Amino acid sequence: MLALALAACVSELKPLSPPPTGAPVTFPEDVYRQAGVGGAVYQIDPRASQFVIYVYRDGRLANFGHDHVVASHDARGYLLFPDNLAGARADLYFPVATLSVDEAGLRANAGFTTELSADDIETTRRRMLRTVLEAEKYPYIQVHAVPAPGAPPRLTLNVDLTLHGVTRAFQMPIELAVNGGKFSAQGELDIRQTDFDITPFSVLNGALAVKDQLHIVFHLRGERIGFSGY
Repeated sequence: MLALALAACVSELKPLSPPPTGAPVTFPEDVYRQAGVGGAVYQIDPRASQFVIYVYRDGRLANFGHDHVVASHDARGYLLFPDNLAGARADLYFPVATLSVDEAGLRANAGFTTELSADDIETTRRRMLRTVLEAEKYPYIQVHAVPAPGAPPRLTLNVDLTLHGVTRAFQMPIELAVNGGKFSAQGELDIRQTDFDITPFSVLNGALAVKDQLHIVFHLRGERIGFSGY
């Protein structure tokens, strides 16, 4: 019965649209172009950065399900970091459609030992993008952050997270290092899917489901840049 229910869900999946190109129309590029003339702007390097989202199973039949790891390696944006922290801020985004699911290395790091086939992983990813996150309707995840009073390396950020067309405010502790024209930042955050009008995936009247709460861990790297001719 469980297999039939899951197969029915799979049969309804349609091909996904390609990821969007460029930044969201609401991304404040001009803020950083103006500030970058003074050399206080750092650009996020997507190749050296990642967001990892841990999704946990729930329900009476949880033992028949799997925990999952969702990741973005496509974060793009800027950090404005003046010497005195006045006016410091960060803005970044990543396309929902580029999210990966259950990379082997990330699953191993998380201690998830259940084995998943390539078909299992692709089915989970398609379902997540189309029916849970509605990637075609809400193509980006965006983050805006400003620091609360304090000094590196440990800061608290006031964060506005926009997901699934909904923006919520959080406070998040991070560790930040800025040295030699480069920066690194890392932190963790727990969110609830329902706070963003997302219905957590479930089948069989909730007997097999994922938990509402998600755990997010991020590592960002980047370097100072300048905007000329602005």
